[in-house]
Amino acid sequence: MSNNTEQEMLDCFLKLNEAEKEAVLQLLQTFIKSKEQSEILNLEQYNSDAKREELKIEVVRYAAKNNGEKIPESYW
Repeated sequence: MSNNTEQEMLDCFLKLNEAEKEAVLQLLQTFIKSKEQSEILNLEQYNSDAKREELKIEVVRYAAKNNGEKIPESYW
């Protein structure tokens, strides 16, 4: 974040009364928690997808070793 933006945020924040400051602070904390949770879910989804793809590769390797058995379309 640029220094200008930070300064403008601080200037605005200082003009608020205590109740307003608390509300803005809670809003920012909620926003940050939501962002962090989203990043965790994205990582979990990535790991799940990667594991699924690894399993597909293992199935193809197994089929190739066993005389090229066909893999049912429903698997994919």
